[in-house]
Amino acid sequence: MKRTGNILVVALSVLFSGCNRVKVTKEIILIPQNFQGHILVIYHQKNGVEDSIVNRSIIYKIPADGVLLVKGEMYSTNLMLNEYYYYDLKTMKKEQLCSNFNTKTKNCIAKVYNHVAGQYQEKLDSELFDYSNIVVGTEVVKQEFDPERIPLLVKRKTLK
Repeated sequence: MKRTGNILVVALSVLFSGCNRVKVTKEIILIPQNFQGHILVIYHQKNGVEDSIVNRSIIYKIPADGVLLVKGEMYSTNLMLNEYYYYDLKTMKKEQLCSNFNTKTKNCIAKVYNHVAGQYQEKLDSELFDYSNIVVGTEVVKQEFDPERIPLLVKRKTLK
């Protein structure tokens, strides 16, 4: 009986320890109107923006330079549910973009060609960066993303 009680306590502890975290099921990416190229979301940044979670969706508002630093962690979401929009900061109007993951949108003004997650660490004793790279445009972007640029991008954004 004592063993069953211990297992129950452990199971309840695991169950309730996960209750503090909000379950995020999708990402909504708001991209500046007419932006084309690589978007970079870099996680765990002390100078980053706070997570904006609404109805189990995390909302990322990408700045004009395409690099967003966030304080929070990278959430595991279903790419099929993610939504990508061009937005106009002045009018707050948004237009949904097409993606390889969501084929519902027709008459595309632009497309999300790729959305990948990764990690970069320059050396064993240097900072580990978790990031998402999203490629947006009216055609495939020829220039490859170089993760070695991440530390410099973070430094520049932090100094602003």
